[in-house]
Amino acid sequence: MKSFITGMFKNKIVAGVMLLALGGLLLFTPTQAIQTCIRLLGVVFAIGAAVGFAMYFLSKNERRPIFTLILSILAALTAVVFVAAPKVISGILPFFFGVVLIVSSASDLLASLSLPIGKILGMLLSFAGLILGVIIVCNPNALTNFITRLIGISLIFDGAVSIATAVMIKKNA
Repeated sequence: MKSFITGMFKNKIVAGVMLLALGGLLLFTPTQAIQTCIRLLGVVFAIGAAVGFAMYFLSKNERRPIFTLILSILAALTAVVFVAAPKVISGILPFFFGVVLIVSSASDLLASLSLPIGKILGMLLSFAGLILGVIIVCNPNALTNFITRLIGISLIFDGAVSIATAVMIKKNA
């Protein structure tokens, strides 16, 4: 039982320290952290492309699936973009979400105009959504950095809780 508690203590401490470190990186360097994640995802796409090319060209079957080759080419192109231009990718996603928010809020605004009850509240909420969508479209990196920092804070909190739990386990063992 004592070895189980000691193992649990060590695992909690290691997990807590790793969460604190990752949370700190996300909190204090959100742009670089996102770009590193995008580059790593690009490496995963490159590996997938290499495996796909290998499967296609090394296949001894005379009827090779062309779909494998097409997906491998798309994965290779995606890998090049993700590795070479991660800033473009990190800027596109929030912009896309901003456009979706604008379209959805405009639709909600039109729907709220036909409401007999709650028309003013519906319109106010729709206008708020429109304003947020415009802010996101005008400055997409601000949203990305905010969300990344929020995740970093959450990881720091979880790391601190893990370390505190480990200390309590050690005290009660």
